[in-house]
Amino acid sequence: RFDAIVSADAFENLKPAPDIFLAASKNLGVDTNECIVIEDALAGVQAAKAAEIRCIAVTTSLDEDALQQASPVFIRKDIGDISINDILYGGSNAYHNERTENTKNISSLGNASPEILNGATNAESVENTNSSSSKDQGLLGSRRDILRYGSLGIAFSCLFFTIGNWKAMQFASPKGLLNFLTGGNSSIFATNEGESLSSRVQQIKKYLADFETGGSATYVPEFPRKLDWLNTAPLQFGRDLKGRVVVLDFWTYCCINCMHVLPDLEFIEKKYKDKPFTVVGVHSAKFDNEKDLEAIRSAVLRYNVTHPVVNDGDMYLWRELGVNSWPTFVVVAPNGKVLAQISGEGHRKDLDDVVGAALEFYDERKLLQNNSLPLALEKDRDSRLITSPLKFPGKLAIDVQNNRLFISDSNHNRIVVTNLDGEFICQVGSSEEGLLDGQFDTASFNRPQGLAYNFKKNILYVADTENHALREVDFVNETVRTLAGNGTKGSDYEGGGR
Repeated sequence: RFDAIVSADAFENLKPAPDIFLAASKNLGVDTNECIVIEDALAGVQAAKAAEIRCIAVTTSLDEDALQQASPVFIRKDIGDISINDILYGGSNAYHNERTENTKNISSLGNASPEILNGATNAESVENTNSSSSKDQGLLGSRRDILRYGSLGIAFSCLFFTIGNWKAMQFASPKGLLNFLTGGNSSIFATNEGESLSSRVQQIKKYLADFETGGSATYVPEFPRKLDWLNTAPLQFGRDLKGRVVVLDFWTYCCINCMHVLPDLEFIEKKYKDKPFTVVGVHSAKFDNEKDLEAIRSAVLRYNVTHPVVNDGDMYLWRELGVNSWPTFVVVAPNGKVLAQISGEGHRKDLDDVVGAALEFYDERKLLQNNSLPLALEKDRDSRLITSPLKFPGKLAIDVQNNRLFISDSNHNRIVVTNLDGEFICQVGSSEEGLLDGQFDTASFNRPQGLAYNFKKNILYVADTENHALREVDFVNETVRTLAGNGTKGSDYEGGGR
């Protein structure tokens, strides 16, 4: 085994010194007599010698005479001229003894007669040929060993990585890896700059026509019957969802990106609420504790999820469809064929276009069925939500001087003001979801969260979360106004956008 320590000149403002090479040797866990330094600077060669590490000099910046002053093991014209034998044996005792013995033999031949010299030379030629052949075989063997042991090392590294990352590896599947490498079935989402909605719809419908006649479609796997469902009785593609365009939303409640796309799904659900269209949330837990049905139910209630949700704790559909990230959307045709798959945030328009075009296309082919689903929303069955005056309150702020407590009653879309004993004083906001400035009883919020109170101004600042806005509550004039934000989530991830 050998390791090469490359000169510290590769790093800016760092000069080679013995301590650098010694520290590198220590970090590598390789003894100094097994290391070799390749240098093109005189100071680097001198530092290597001072550290008692073998050094091969390269004449890329200095000539041979200048480098020879530091007495490197070898001097080579270019780094590509350094052979594996130079690295393996350069400066070692065995190599030095061999060179010394050869020098002695040549010296003794100088005093021999021409006949003896000729015979010796011929013998030496044979010996050198054999030696060269032996070295070539040794070199070939060394390369073979390097390949063999290198491959074995890679195999063990992969095994150790798999064992050490078993939790993450359980999410993987061959199909998921293929989708990751190829981009999956997302060509339907390709758009042209400046394309109108009508032409976009026609483009998608043409894609669907080619898709239906292609004969290479993947069918969505059926939901395993043992799974738990929320907001509905158990559903089956071959029974309840047949004749419907379905969007499968692969999510987990600990994923903030999954929370970010809920308004997009809500938008599409409302737009096509009278159509044979359904969103099904496929909860695919990232951690074991997220498989708990009650925890998922709490998330469904907190985020006001009203579409069917299935708890796929074993990630059966995830693997069968080759999903590899949260959130991922899979669009399914009324006949059960997988139309498209796309991952990440910011795909409201993509999903809207595809769902709208698919509903048109399959309606023209008489494949849609608008049968009712056995829905039973969790929010209508939870007695706590029915009787509690607050609904998933988020944050608090305190006005000690005036004995007031401010509560962001998030899922009631309002700010509640009480005294420090919890007695109601007033409400800010109409409880209607929206972004509207005005008087306390007409202004509207959308799941407000963070609060900060300014005693001197008697003003409460509100992080109006789902409105992506900063609001100001003025208790002097009893008004609400927006300081920043327009109700739309920003998409400038680099800064400087206007």
